[in-house]
Amino acid sequence: MESGPCPYPGDPEPGDAGARPSSGGIVIIAYRDGIVAVSKPEGMASIPDRRGSPGDLHSMLQEILGARLYVVHRLDRPTSGVVLFARTAPVHRALCMAFQSGGAAKTYHAAVLGHLEDRTISLPLRRFGSGRVWVDEARGKPCTTVVKALEHGTGYTLAEVRPQTGRLHQIRAHLAAVGHPVAGDTVYSKDSCGAWPRLMLHASRIEVQSSGGGAVFEAPLPEAFRFLLDRARTGAPGEE
Repeated sequence: MESGPCPYPGDPEPGDAGARPSSGGIVIIAYRDGIVAVSKPEGMASIPDRRGSPGDLHSMLQEILGARLYVVHRLDRPTSGVVLFARTAPVHRALCMAFQSGGAAKTYHAAVLGHLEDRTISLPLRRFGSGRVWVDEARGKPCTTVVKALEHGTGYTLAEVRPQTGRLHQIRAHLAAVGHPVAGDTVYSKDSCGAWPRLMLHASRIEVQSSGGGAVFEAPLPEAFRFLLDRARTGAPGEE
């Protein structure tokens, strides 16, 4: 849900009617003040890929709403959770400025492999030719990720993760680099994908601040995430 006044300029729009499902598993969280907030399902691209494959979030949402939407940020295809779009150019500029200036605080939930304690990870990351992102002390860009352990189980930790910067694969690469990759990650923890058949990373919350106020957008953990977490808690066997 969204709380607090939204300071971004835009045309008057209908107020929120609460989170509501749409086609393709997309859940519309908020639709007001020039902002459309949705919960993206896992496995869906945020924007069209280079091949122009159908079924990306941006294209589907524009078709559903019958309106042009401006891309503000994106999530990796296997990551679920909150994504914001702008309805107007002024709102787009305001949101992009907030994201670039540190005025957008993002919170994720992740199930990672092993016993992970609270920590701050500050390691420079660089994208290599293969598309994989990894630590590069010489040529990498500065990145910081704050991790808070919420629950320890057998072979896993449920954590709250707050990236302080917004690099590609930042959370996934940082956690893998310290020996605790996200469960179900086909890039950084491929061997875990039998027991964890989805990437256990979910964008739970975005809080956007500006001089005029702020807005909070939240998406609860999806059913598949909760099912796999509950299975790990009870020790029920998964596919190996």
